[in-house]
Amino acid sequence: MPALTYAYGAVVAIGGMLGYLGRGSKASLGWGLLLGTLICWSGLRMKDRGPGVRGYPFGIALVCSLCLAALSSMSFLRTGKVWPL
Repeated sequence: MPALTYAYGAVVAIGGMLGYLGRGSKASLGWGLLLGTLICWSGLRMKDRGPGVRGYPFGIALVCSLCLAALSSMSFLRTGKVWPL
């Protein structure tokens, strides 16, 4: 599970960088790097999951994914494009 989470976090961060390179969107860069980093960090916590670690890494990854879905949905509704470059 952590390997998939790392890959997802990297894709999110790279997507933010591509948004910045494509349109100069600092918001895309900031959100992409922030959410990608948090998703990768939660994957790291999933890997180190022990007796003292509860389900919060999964919750953080879920909240980041929901934020990303909300931001992407708002962008899609505004522009009508899946990848608005």
